[in-house]
Amino acid sequence: MFIDSASASTRARQGAVVAPGTARSLRPACAGRLTVLGGQAWITGTAAGDVFVGPGEWLAVPAGAHLVIEPASRAAPRPVRFVWTAATPCADAWTRLWQRRPAWLRVAAPAPCAG
Repeated sequence: MFIDSASASTRARQGAVVAPGTARSLRPACAGRLTVLGGQAWITGTAAGDVFVGPGEWLAVPAGAHLVIEPASRAAPRPVRFVWTAATPCADAWTRLWQRRPAWLRVAAPAPCAG
């Protein structure tokens, strides 16, 4: 899951949502765990083939996998809510990389427009 805003901790707790009639692609660079928080998910691309994951259930995902997540029920469609948790060594590696980024990547907030 890619989180790119200041409200990352809030979104991490709430999870991502896949609306009925849509699908979401997940291509994690690191191994981790996909946990369904709400709805019934139909997940394709796993080593076991297609799987159905319900609320409170999770799926271990290897690095480099390509999963497609969508709501399972077409008769009574409900959104699927899930969270992605990267394995600790991977998360720690990304944190260390981000902290060591070069100065030119450490952009300050833009100055307000004069006008």
